[in-house]
This record gives sequence, C-alpha cells and structure tokens, in this order.
Amino acid sequence: MIFEFLSLAFAALRANKTRSLLSMLGVIIGVSTVILVVGIGMTAQNIIADQFKNLSADSIMVAEDGVNSKVRYEDVDFVLSKARFIASGIPSVRGSASASYGSLSSGYGAFGVRPQFFSFSNLSAEEGRLLSDEELLSRDKKVVIGDHIADDIRKEYAGASLIGESIFINKKKFEIVGILKENGNSGPAISYDKTLFMPYETADKTILGAAGQTLIIFLGSSVETMKQSKEELIRLIRESHDLKEWEEDDFRLFDAGNLVASAQLAAKALTYLLLSVASIILLVSGIGIMNVMFVVVAERTKEIGVMKAVGAPQRVIMLQFLLESIMLSVVGGIIGILLGVGLIFLINIPGFVSIPISVGWMIIAFCFSVGVGIFFGWYPAKKASQLDPVDALRSE
Repeated sequence: MIFEFLSLAFAALRANKTRSLLSMLGVIIGVSTVILVVGIGMTAQNIIADQFKNLSADSIMVAEDGVNSKVRYEDVDFVLSKARFIASGIPSVRGSASASYGSLSSGYGAFGVRPQFFSFSNLSAEEGRLLSDEELLSRDKKVVIGDHIADDIRKEYAGASLIGESIFINKKKFEIVGILKENGNSGPAISYDKTLFMPYETADKTILGAAGQTLIIFLGSSVETMKQSKEELIRLIRESHDLKEWEEDDFRLFDAGNLVASAQLAAKALTYLLLSVASIILLVSGIGIMNVMFVVVAERTKEIGVMKAVGAPQRVIMLQFLLESIMLSVVGGIIGILLGVGLIFLINIPGFVSIPISVGWMIIAFCFSVGVGIFFGWYPAKKASQLDPVDALRSE
C-alpha cells in the first residue's frame, strides 16, 4: 500500500512541476550550501595545519621586539640553567640577504642555525641533505635552500640539479648541499620555503652582521605544562635582560600551539556561522513547503471529501499528504547534494585547491531536509485529515 501512496504523491507533484520546484528550491540551496560550507571549512583547517606543520605544539618562539631589543644567544643558557618547565632551546639568527645564481639575483630570508634546529622545526630535505652538526658548528660556506628558491632558479635554468653547485650570498660563494621540502608558513613573518639556511657563525659574522636578529625556539617539557612554560620563560628572559618591574618586555613570544589553535578556531567559527545561515535557509524552505501544502489541501478539498465518503480513515489521508511533503524535501535534498558535490568538483583545481567532500555532513544535511518536510508537512496533513466530509464535498 505504501508504494501506491508514493505513486499518488509523485503524480500529484508532477501535476504542478513549477510549484513543486519552487517549493524545493530552498531545500536545494540549503543542502548544497551545507556541503559547500563544510568542505570549504575543512579545506581552511587543512591549509592552516599544513602551513604550521613544522611548528611543534610545545614550542615557543622568542624574537626581538623593536630596535632596542636585545634577545641574544646567551639567553638560552640562562633560561635552561634555571627553568623547570623548559626542556631545551635552540638559538638562530635571521635576516635578509641577496642570492645570485648565474644571471639571476633576488632577495631572500637568511637563517644562521645551530645543531638540532632542523629536527626542532620538523624540516627535511627534498633533494640532497641537511647541514651536519659539524658543519653547523663551523664557519663553512655551505647552504640549504628553500623549495621556492629552487623553483625560482629552475624557472630560469631548467634542469639545473643545484646540489653541489655554487650560489653567491651577499657576494660570498656558497655550496648548495640540499633543498628543503615545501613547508608553507613557518611562524610569525617566516617562510622557510624562501629562506637560505647556513651555519650560525657564518650567518652572524659573514652574512648578516649587525643586521641579524636573534630568534630562539624553546621546547616546553610537555604540552600539558605550556602555560607554566610560557610564564616561566617570560620571567627568566626578563631576568636575563635585567628588566625592572615597570619596564616593558623587549622581546616577543609566539606560542606555536596557541597560534595554530587560534587560526583553526577562527576557521571553525566561520564554518559554523555559515552553517547556521544554511540551517536558516532550510527552515525558511520548510515554511514554504507548509504554505504550498495548505494550498494543495485547499485545492483538493473535494478529493478529501470523496476519500472520507468511501471510508478512508484519517491516518490514510494524513499519510497521503504527509508523503507529498516528505517527497518534496527528499527530492530537494537529493538535488541539493548533487548540486553541492558538482560545485565542489568544479571549484577543485588540481595542484592548487582541493575541497574535501564530507559524507557525514551530506547525510546530516539530507536527514535535516527530510526532517523539515516531516515537521512542516505534518500540520497541513493533519488539517486535511480532519476536514468534515460533508463540508469538503460541498466546497467549490
């Protein structure tokens, strides 16, 4: 019997195609919006995670703040000698330098690093190798270059192997020993993809000099004690710099965990905001379906009267009209899913952006659309089932 009801409901909707399509429009837009919004939100979170993938959740960066700042190499030893919640620290010096390869010349970031810096920062080589601890403790003129620097060179010199070749940094000749894997953003105002990595002493004494800025990466003893680690680090660096209570910090702290968490929270908040808009669209579409069903009941009052006259019970009449409402939302939900998935495939650009499709949210959006059909179709269906058969047959 249910198949007969479904067939009758489908026939009734087909009889008024334009009205049925307009009724489903809100559901279609709402469901497709949910799929798109969730996909875009997941993409944003993935991009954020990828951009900060080389920052450990328990790492804290300490950088200079202003021209009078004096973050220095010695701060590491001072902090580690007194800290309870800091496990280790690695100093580096950073700045900018001009790099020349053949006729190509451009400005890039320059980093002078110490042993363990690469492991601290989760960096690895795509080609060649990283600098050894022996090289990092010396003044060797050897360099590891970022992925984008290699790309810039190969745009001009296609097929250049680069490993073992020479590059001039501030007119000093260096040997390229490795090329980093692509990393994305690596922290505040840092892009390792556009950076030249060399031994600390070489950068400090030969390349950057007084223009170099000290950057220290500290690791907390655990993720659970990051708050204590940060408070302790501020206190000890202030002590190392002989700052009085009324004096402001002459350094900046960047808590990697909070940095990543804040960015992801912002992406999630935007996703939920847009989801709420999509939910409102679905609810409004439900009101549209309810209005249409009232019109349908009014148009088919005589039909209801005939059904009651031949003995059709209230539940049968109610089911008939409720199925029409549900069918509107189900068909609208299916079209919305197809539209949303189709738009994602159109937006996706291989190698540039890839928006994922969440099957879970597709199911949630579809169930929500069906729920809208049931909720807003129930009252008109109930009113239809309660019509007096005599009055219904007399209606024009």
